[in-house]
Amino acid sequence: AGPDHPAGPRDYAAWRQELEAARGDIVAYIDDDAIAAPDWAAQHLRAYETDPEVRGVMGRIFPVWEGERPDWLDPLLESYLTVCDYGDEPFDLAGTTHAPVGANMSLSRPAMIEVGGFDVRFGFGGLDKIPGEENEIARRMWAKGWKLVYWPAASVQHGVPADRMTVKWFKKRVFDQGRCEYLFDAEHSGAGKIARRVLVGGLARGPVLAAAACVDLLTGNRARAARRACVPWATLGYIRELAVRRGRTAHASSARDKEVPA
Repeated sequence: AGPDHPAGPRDYAAWRQELEAARGDIVAYIDDDAIAAPDWAAQHLRAYETDPEVRGVMGRIFPVWEGERPDWLDPLLESYLTVCDYGDEPFDLAGTTHAPVGANMSLSRPAMIEVGGFDVRFGFGGLDKIPGEENEIARRMWAKGWKLVYWPAASVQHGVPADRMTVKWFKKRVFDQGRCEYLFDAEHSGAGKIARRVLVGGLARGPVLAAAACVDLLTGNRARAARRACVPWATLGYIRELAVRRGRTAHASSARDKEVPA
């Protein structure tokens, strides 16, 4: 049997419900503005047949530019626009910076259920309105020792709206990525990594790259400026989320103390 694939917008609470309702062992996901290759479903299934340890597949995503591609858009920033094109050969995602992308991915239904499904805090349709829902569940699958792979033959064409190719949109998207990275570290890494990220990103690498980006702008290298500026901007998102979460914890602790009878 072919994979089940939810339709409609990427509402991650609905994804959890669809996971329970799915009948097949593989659940495939595709955005409603993506056009799948004729053998898309068959290729997703084939990836699982290559190795019994495979529990997830990241397909290839070709962009369909719906507006003029800006000159400052460095190729290394295209992943923010859900462009996922890493060549013609399959590879294991472990040890890379990549994780399956909801516009074209499939996951083992039993594996998803075993790790608890999607975390509803993540995703722009989630509780915290931040990205990272696919990466977060991938981390829990990797922790089980399972394999997730890039399978380029399972391809789609995906629209890139013109309103996402703006500096304003990118600033928010990169800032939200920083917020997401803080939650990842808080859940999966701990205080040591958080301290390193804040010290290195906030006090060293971030300021240096911000200054370098300004120099790039002055010399006309807009693409490199945009790429470099993303680092301090994501760091700001990271530190902001850290401060917000710590503030909530302190407030909750204070409220509990006030409830304790003298």
